[in-house]
Amino acid sequence: MSQENEAITDDIKVLNDQRLPGNYGAEPKQYYDHLFEQYKLYVGTAESVSSRRGLSNTFFLTLHTLIIASIGTLYENGFQPQTKWAVILPLIALLTLCWTWWQLNRSYKQLNSAKFSVIDALEKHLPAQPFVSAEWLILGKGEDSRRYRKLTDVEKWVPIIFAFIYLFGAILILYYS
Repeated sequence: MSQENEAITDDIKVLNDQRLPGNYGAEPKQYYDHLFEQYKLYVGTAESVSSRRGLSNTFFLTLHTLIIASIGTLYENGFQPQTKWAVILPLIALLTLCWTWWQLNRSYKQLNSAKFSVIDALEKHLPAQPFVSAEWLILGKGEDSRRYRKLTDVEKWVPIIFAFIYLFGAILILYYS
């Protein structure tokens, strides 16, 4: 969790003032049981976002690998573009795919950051804070890449690398055509 998110966490109101232990149910135990169940459900939503993020990355990585293999096969079999538009229009589509992938990664990062801020706020009302606070401290809050390299720091570069491959390839094709 970033320092910005830590500051936000202090302002997050996760508990309903109308439903505090004293006025929730027959006994405070029920309140804390329900709080813990909500916490577990919410942690599950964070895990679900991470799973969707992984599937999204797998989809785009597979798609771009197939595209590059197809382009290689076309040129190996002698395909030569007849006009520069036969290179430029597909290039625009490919760069759009890279931009879409980059935006999805950014969106998943933002969503998970918000979820971890809420989880951190919920943990402040539980007996232990293992998921965000303790683990994040052990990992150096993501500030030391030798201790922990954030997945988002790595995955944000993959669509950019593919975009450069496409640009470089298009320049070569246009130059040598």
